[in-house]
Amino acid sequence: QYIQLSFTERRERHIFRQSIRNADTKGNGNMDKAQSKRPGKNGFKYRPQYGVIIVCRNESEQISVYGRLKQQGYKLKVVTV
Repeated sequence: QYIQLSFTERRERHIFRQSIRNADTKGNGNMDKAQSKRPGKNGFKYRPQYGVIIVCRNESEQISVYGRLKQQGYKLKVVTV
């Protein structure tokens, strides 16, 4: 079963795939500094971000976890799949 991706999700997936293709040839997965500052073909400048996904049992647990992490000052995005 396929899920419908939003424009933003498709763009992020494209950027991720592009960053993998643009990884340096040394095999360590890092882009060199010239590559990371240059915009992609679509003009978007990729800026690495790092995150953690927490799998909750249900919506009420998701709300609870979100509230606790927000109080701790984390920048959060709510995802339901």
